[in-house]
Amino acid sequence: MRFLSLRIHAALDHLTVLAFALAPAVLGFEGLMMYICYGLASAHTLVTMLSPEPVGSFGVLPEKWHAGIELAVAFSLGLGNWALPISSTGHWFLTGSAGVIFLLWLVTDYDGKAQPALMPSVVLAQQ
Repeated sequence: MRFLSLRIHAALDHLTVLAFALAPAVLGFEGLMMYICYGLASAHTLVTMLSPEPVGSFGVLPEKWHAGIELAVAFSLGLGNWALPISSTGHWFLTGSAGVIFLLWLVTDYDGKAQPALMPSVVLAQQ
């Protein structure tokens, strides 16, 4: 069920970049894990900015490719991170990040057909 609009997905993409960029400072990651977080923040920024509006700015990367990259990243992070020599906290952070990215991929309407969600007060007023 794909119900998340591209506009909301775009905001969550920016939060994902922020989470990866701040994780080393907040969670105390050093060395390889720090570089992985900064690399993921940079890569996610690039994919987001290359996507068309409302997600990105340049429109070079079609939304279907954006979706495919996110799916590949989710599986790579979720499974591949366990082969890396990083801390247990790092493993669980990357696994959790993979789960969130996969969930966003699963619910985002990349075709742009999702109806904007109504606020609960509006729904109640319409009944």
